[in-house]
Amino acid sequence: MSEVAEKIEASSLTVEEAPVVFSQNSAVVAALKVDSSRITRNGRLVIEGWSVGNMSLVVFQGERRLTARIANYPRADVAETLKVEEPEAGLGFRLETRLLGAAGEAPLEIKADVGRGAEVCQFAFPLTPERLDGETPEQMVKPTGFIESSLACSATGDAVVVGWIISSSDTLTWLENESGEQFPLEEHSFRYDRRDVWDAYGEAYGCAARNAAFIARIHGVHVGERVNLVSEFGGRRQILSTGGSTALPINPLGAAKSLFGVSVPLGEFQRRVEQIDRPILDRLLQIQQSAWPALEIQSRQLGTPPAAPEVSVIVPLYGRTDFVEHQLIEFSRDPWFKRNAELLYVVDDPSLLESFFSGRSALPPLSNAVPLDLGRGKSRIFGGKQSGCRAQHSTLSGVPE
Repeated sequence: MSEVAEKIEASSLTVEEAPVVFSQNSAVVAALKVDSSRITRNGRLVIEGWSVGNMSLVVFQGERRLTARIANYPRADVAETLKVEEPEAGLGFRLETRLLGAAGEAPLEIKADVGRGAEVCQFAFPLTPERLDGETPEQMVKPTGFIESSLACSATGDAVVVGWIISSSDTLTWLENESGEQFPLEEHSFRYDRRDVWDAYGEAYGCAARNAAFIARIHGVHVGERVNLVSEFGGRRQILSTGGSTALPINPLGAAKSLFGVSVPLGEFQRRVEQIDRPILDRLLQIQQSAWPALEIQSRQLGTPPAAPEVSVIVPLYGRTDFVEHQLIEFSRDPWFKRNAELLYVVDDPSLLESFFSGRSALPPLSNAVPLDLGRGKSRIFGGKQSGCRAQHSTLSGVPE
């Protein structure tokens, strides 16, 4: 190397963290900065940055020089900061080249030939492009995603976050609450395929856009707080999307309606409910049912029931009364039923109570023929619990609204 070349020095050994200044005898000769470098999913290396002075750039993959295409563009910000005159082509550059083989087979370097007069000195700088080491295109996908909604339940502390994310299987992705707690999507989400995401991103991302949708259940999120969708790519943390949290009803029925409104393929619905919906709904039912014993029960008796009934027939209305008259007609035609059975209706909707009596002219005579007991409250008589009801005339096993 010539004496002139030896006197040209670089201010740093890395070109991605800060600008590198080349000087000779304390005089600035040139400057170079790589603002970004990345590997696209089709195996192309893209480098963007700026340079000042007499300089040419080449890229090496290991010992092999890569054929590159360089396009220049204006960078008025650089010219203003450095107080230099920008050439007609511009100070900015975009370098593109195709990698040879797998992206991780050999280290990547950008080499700058810096000249002053007839002498030229070459400096090599390592590159750490945004990428995932691997041989398949899917492993080079730069993550992208979006949070569409976040429903926070104040009663349980859970939140259900809905959105989509496109990334390779090796990319770390997670949701993060305002306290900084991290919830890896791999552990906390239900993943499924969405046609709209595929239609929008399938051409650009290929198979990585499959199974991109997620429904996640996380903790520690309150109504109004924000949730971040985060990934780690190329050794860097990236917030892909941020969404605010709205309230999920604490009433089990309202919560179920809100959750079931998030559409998934019908064949995947059961698996999703077991993983996401059921833990929240079970907890809300427990909270609701724990308050029932303290509530007053109201009942009304029509007719005279058997003194010692052999069987109790319990009919929860579930918000409907259109079948009651038909049932009473059939019961009234059964002599054994009238002698040995007590009939109990659970009116589980307070708005039905008045119409249950006033709206049915046939009800009073039928109730004289078939004694019945009316209870206003929430039905707790589901499935196997009916087997625990004794055949005796007593107040309904129910609680009021």
